[in-house]
Amino acid sequence: MISVTMLVIWLLLVGASFQGSEQVDSQALEWFFKGQELTGTKLEYSREQAEFFEKAVELDPDFVEARYNLAVIYIQHSRNDAALQQLNAWIDLEPEDPRGYLLRARLRMEEDRLDGAAQDFQQALTLDAGNHEAWQWLGRIHYRQGQYQEADLAFHQVLKLSPGSAATYFDLALVLHTLARKEEAIDHYRKFLNHFPDDFQANYRLGLIYRETGQDDLALKHFLRAEEKEPDQWDLLEQLGNLYLDRDNLGEARARLLRADQESVFNLANLGVIAKREGQNGLALQYFERALHGEPHNAQIWAHQGDVLAQMERNQEAVEAYQNSLRYNPEDLNTLYNLGTLYVYQKRPREALDLFQGGLTREPCHGQLHHATAVVLDQMQDSDRAETHYRRSIDCGAQEPFAHLRLAFLLARKGNRTEALYHLTAALEERPEEYVTVVVTELRKVHSDLDSIRYTDDFRRLLSKYQALSP
Repeated sequence: MISVTMLVIWLLLVGASFQGSEQVDSQALEWFFKGQELTGTKLEYSREQAEFFEKAVELDPDFVEARYNLAVIYIQHSRNDAALQQLNAWIDLEPEDPRGYLLRARLRMEEDRLDGAAQDFQQALTLDAGNHEAWQWLGRIHYRQGQYQEADLAFHQVLKLSPGSAATYFDLALVLHTLARKEEAIDHYRKFLNHFPDDFQANYRLGLIYRETGQDDLALKHFLRAEEKEPDQWDLLEQLGNLYLDRDNLGEARARLLRADQESVFNLANLGVIAKREGQNGLALQYFERALHGEPHNAQIWAHQGDVLAQMERNQEAVEAYQNSLRYNPEDLNTLYNLGTLYVYQKRPREALDLFQGGLTREPCHGQLHHATAVVLDQMQDSDRAETHYRRSIDCGAQEPFAHLRLAFLLARKGNRTEALYHLTAALEERPEEYVTVVVTELRKVHSDLDSIRYTDDFRRLLSKYQALSP
């Protein structure tokens, strides 16, 4: 978010800075100059100095410069209500002077009264349209209020009036990023960094955009530069941990996430993923359980937990984890596939088949689901439907040599020699050592599914070729 912290030091008006002093009460003027004499001393902005200006205002309520100085001192002492009272009086006395509106606008911004601050800046700009600082503050208000197009126009006006305003590059980059004009945002962050190369926020936010646009090398470069400036900033550590995790650099990912917020579900889940990839299943479960305590309805974490439990052969617990995952996200076909596979292991083919077919209703060309469906139907001796799904699994891109092997057997049993040999060739090319043994074992049967092709020259040449390659 754009900071609204005051970027200026409130300055007192000096005696020479106002006109018409002959119209000011002489005693009031005397008190005013006594206050001014303290400027530049250790009593500047002191209570004593304020009392001199208060005397001047008391003697001459129309003494606008005294009111201004009094407002400045009140601001320094965080007496904002008293300062506002002086500024309101000054503006009533000098409605054509933009300085009163500017000071009141900034005071209102400190109090987060953005609507009033915007009105004051707009009034000041009506009186002095060339004030680039007023345009910049107005742009920041528009940004905070979600008026991004207006903020964009205001910041461009700043750069038109003051092309060297480096801070405006940062402000404008934030707005452009929010408006999804990412290339322009990148350009303005880079312009800002030309002036302030070590700025944490600019490097961090530029890294975010590079991450969003798939430029991970550049994202990493700027995240690391930001880390040099603020090594313990949790949001940055999360981003770095996630980026390193995506790049499978588990050590660097873990190092960042362990320094980030240890109550964050996001961090706990990612630490679990790291442990899962490293085969530390017990540790992974601990992280996932802690994450689920924070977000019990998080489908992705339940799915990760199911994967670990299945790896540990705690199949019933894995089933329950996958069921929970699908309860919260029934569209996750990978989890659906994993659960169905466990049902097959548990000799629950009907439940597996229902799951797989439900998934295919949502995604008709999901190769893995077609393959899993075919295997279940094959086991149930529903050969025609199994053949259909084996074919569909291949057509839909599943890289499963077993589909070719089973099609070879099923088609040979039907007497379709040409296609049977085609699929057998494809299976043996992928896994000759494993599938030569399967074929030889099948040929020892008195009645084999391969009887229609076993005595053909093409089959003998094919088997001889791969037997020579098989140990």
